[in-house]
Amino acid sequence: MKIEGKGVIFSYINVVHPIHPALKDRVPFNVVVVELPAAGNIRMVGNVVDTPFEELYMGMPVEVTFEDIDAETTLPQWKRLQ
Repeated sequence: MKIEGKGVIFSYINVVHPIHPALKDRVPFNVVVVELPAAGNIRMVGNVVDTPFEELYMGMPVEVTFEDIDAETTLPQWKRLQ
């Protein structure tokens, strides 16, 4: 099944304490639960990469973007849908 990469923020938090030593240089960062209506309301967890925490809100439209971590790892991230 192909899933459209657009959804809305269902829930969100701002992570200020690294939960793993590998993340110590990345805090603070926003973590969201995104609901994908076109996929039967499946929910995915990810980061919002372009929006300050103060501007996030439930129901905010977002779309997927991808971050290449290394040659073998690509992570889905979310950005504000303009």
